[in-house]
Amino acid sequence: MRFCKNHPCFGWLSLDAQDYRFVYNKLIEMRDQQMKDKTYTSGLPEGYKDWAYEHLKELAKQPTYKKRIEEHLSQLDLTIANREKELQQTYLHEQLVEMQSRRELISALL
Repeated sequence: MRFCKNHPCFGWLSLDAQDYRFVYNKLIEMRDQQMKDKTYTSGLPEGYKDWAYEHLKELAKQPTYKKRIEEHLSQLDLTIANREKELQQTYLHEQLVEMQSRRELISALL
């Protein structure tokens, strides 16, 4: 069995060891640079999410990651459908909009 860890920015995506090492090293590099510039506060470094999304587009070209993304999209579709049903009876509209936005962002990768 291969070693996998969740993506630091996209926690729903499991990365193989070498891919995780690459994205984590980039995170640390960006954080260290911001600490050196005295602009880092906490959380993900500024610009890391944009970099991670662009890198995710490259990962999505690999069959393994494409499959993982498609599986996540299927699960997200199911969750959105359930939330839409719940929304008819409750006030969960904000949560639904957030999930739909994430789905659109991830769908653009494929």
